Amino acid sequence: MIDFSRSIVIRRPLPDVFGFVVDLKNIPKWNHHVLEVHEMTEGPVEIGKIYRQVRKTDEQLLRIVDYVTDNRLTVETLPPETALRRRFVFVPLEGNT
Repeated sequence: MIDFSRSIVIRRPLPDVFGFVVDLKNIPKWNHHVLEVHEMTEGPVEIGKIYRQVRKTDEQLLRIVDYVTDNRLTVETLPPETALRRRFVFVPLEGNT
């Protein structure tokens, strides 16, 4: 398995940043490879919720596998796609995130 990490400071309060990132329909606003994201299951953001992500070259189903409000979000692709797990960890930092 390949692991990599990236850290950034966003000059916004943690609840604002967390709310934006966990709404996976916002992915096209910060990832230029993603054209659109649609909810496949209704209801609130929670473990088990599934989305369809349309990228420039393919489509993927994504499932939330870990979720703690204002702390972390983990999303993984569903088969038959190659397994990819993305974990976002949110930390308050002097009024920023």
